[in-house]
Amino acid sequence: MVTAPRVLRRLTLLVPDPLDFRGTGCTVQSMNASLTPPATFSELIARWPSITDFAKETNQPYERVKRWRTLNDGKGSIHPKYWPSVKTAAWGRGWGWVDDTLLARLATVDAEQAA
Repeated sequence: MVTAPRVLRRLTLLVPDPLDFRGTGCTVQSMNASLTPPATFSELIARWPSITDFAKETNQPYERVKRWRTLNDGKGSIHPKYWPSVKTAAWGRGWGWVDDTLLARLATVDAEQAA
């Protein structure tokens, strides 16, 4: 009976506590994003430190990203075929709120304003 607790003690030392965050880094950058969702594609792109960073993280040419930002009278527009790369880049920054629903809403707002 004395050996069981000793074995358990050894196991607990070998298995890290998943809720113990001491000594681990945190992603502060994900906290920089405003809690208010962007109203336009241009506002979404502006969440990145620079257009160059956005272009690199979405694996798109700089000139294309620059054009996305300025389309639709400066409100921006991103074709749906590029949404997966935008979502992946945003999720890489910890912005899980960038999803198909948000991108579709931004596209709908852009279409309504263009009409």
